[in-house]
Amino acid sequence: MRGRTHKVALLVAGLVAWTACGMGVSLPAHSQPKPQPAPTQPQAKPGQPAAPTAFDVCKGLTGATAEQKVEACTEAIKDGKLAPGDQALA
Repeated sequence: MRGRTHKVALLVAGLVAWTACGMGVSLPAHSQPKPQPAPTQPQAKPGQPAAPTAFDVCKGLTGATAEQKVEACTEAIKDGKLAPGDQALA
């Protein structure tokens, strides 16, 4: 009788361990935050040019003065939405 109890106990312990491992693998995926959609820039109305972004001014695409470019670069960096390469250029 002792042998059978031992086997049942091992079986139960094995099932508990197997279930715990399966939950340990699947739980981290459930605890991750859901990805948020990237904010989109407002679209220009037909026939109107799009407003330049701070980074566009920073890069000199708008013909801004040096002072305006510095202010725009500072604003673009503070927004925190630049890619690492763009942040280095700003």
